[in-house]
Amino acid sequence: MTSPRSVSLLRCALALVFLLISPLISAQTALYNPTQTSDIEAIRFVLAQFCYDLDTKNYNALVDVFTPDVVAEVAPSPIVSLSALQQFYNTKLGNATTQHLSSTEYVKFLNATTANVTSYNMAVYLGPGSGLANLQKSSAVFYERYDDTFVKVNDGSWKISFRALLGIYLFILDRVHQQGEGFEKIESDIVEACEARHKWSGSYYSS
Repeated sequence: MTSPRSVSLLRCALALVFLLISPLISAQTALYNPTQTSDIEAIRFVLAQFCYDLDTKNYNALVDVFTPDVVAEVAPSPIVSLSALQQFYNTKLGNATTQHLSSTEYVKFLNATTANVTSYNMAVYLGPGSGLANLQKSSAVFYERYDDTFVKVNDGSWKISFRALLGIYLFILDRVHQQGEGFEKIESDIVEACEARHKWSGSYYSS
């Protein structure tokens, strides 16, 4: 039988081992989960700023969202560079009325300066507009998912260096059937972009 003294010594030994290894566990955890929430909040702010910049048509402000050499898979062909991405949004959205919402941001730190971030988004587009001229009084609602790579740049801020759009669902409300450009063209661009990466989940319509 184990004596009470032996049990007591064993408990003391286990407690000592825990005290010795707990700092090591904390150090490893801190590498992937910062002890402060400032980095996570900074990343969330960037995602919110992206939505705000698109809705206010301040495409120049995207310089605070993306790195100069960003690669964005949001079109049938990857868009390379910030300037090309700014031109893409300016052409597609123009002055159309939009509302973008970002939610469910999941942040996984790879190291102190790199993070993979997944977020779910809803985007509402109301025509007419420069890039959506043929929408007339129609509207579209996109339910999307973004997979982003964030990097911490020299000034300490976080920016997106890679973005992939994963299409989920597209709802078209009060649809106006037209020949040529319009919803059909917008839908085909998005479907083509997502199918190119085998990530399109489907589309739904209401009229």
